[in-house]
Amino acid sequence: VVHIRGMHVAEAHRKKGLATLLLAFFSQFCRVTFGKYPKTLLMNKPGICAALQSLGFTPVNEKWPVFVAQHWDNEKDRTDKEEHNN
Repeated sequence: VVHIRGMHVAEAHRKKGLATLLLAFFSQFCRVTFGKYPKTLLMNKPGICAALQSLGFTPVNEKWPVFVAQHWDNEKDRTDKEEHNN
């Protein structure tokens, strides 16, 4: 059994997709090394949930679905995104 309690990404390197990359690496490492995919009993971190879902992981129990909305750092980001979508 391997337990992972979390990971830390320095402020300067956040919002670059590193969480998904690191989770993909960890998942592949577990598959190759132990012959099993990682799993969790409880996941209460929406960002990690989104990263796991993008890697093809699905919840075993869907009683409490989690919806993750895009985060905008400021009003300019939101306005730029809206203009781009129109």
